Amino acid sequence: MHSIAEKIVNGSEYTVSEKLLPYEKNLKLLVSKIKSEYPEVVDTEYRFKIPISGIIKTDEKLAFSGFIDAIFKNEDSYQIVDWKTDRSQDYGAIHRQQLEAYKRAFCVAEGVKPEKVKVAIGFVGLRRAINTGKIEAFLDNRQPQKTAFETFSNKVQTILDWKKDPNSFLKQLIEDSRSDDVLWRSIAEQCKAEMVK
Repeated sequence: MHSIAEKIVNGSEYTVSEKLLPYEKNLKLLVSKIKSEYPEVVDTEYRFKIPISGIIKTDEKLAFSGFIDAIFKNEDSYQIVDWKTDRSQDYGAIHRQQLEAYKRAFCVAEGVKPEKVKVAIGFVGLRRAINTGKIEAFLDNRQPQKTAFETFSNKVQTILDWKKDPNSFLKQLIEDSRSDDVLWRSIAEQCKAEMVK
């Protein structure tokens, strides 16, 4: 879908299988809606790589990299869009955490003021729990709450702590209760046995 979305946004030629026609229709609908407010295409599959210290407070010398599906512009305002084929909007809050981090990375990489950038989730594959054969689209323009980036920062800090002290990662792995996951249990048991030695 990302390849088709890129071609639709850029106005390139493409072919699509019959199975993907509903998604193509939804992508065209969403792109049209976005372009009505942000008519200029800045980039698709925009790759960024910045020091993690550019967006969170740390002395670690790690890079933060990723891809932004599409960036649109209207004068000096931008909209970053992430295409999602999720069946529902249930994970919107998690997607907004990612988008907030990507927004901050984009601002650092391009020298853009954060207040000039909005984010959106382009849901192109929404389906009801009971299959009606209908695949819908929705452009979720809700902006991340302040806690979204705090949650992201906390997750990054946990990873940085694990980097400094790998045993803390192993201890947390052992303590995590995923009793229904056989592979997880096996790994945790092996870690526990190795740590005892």
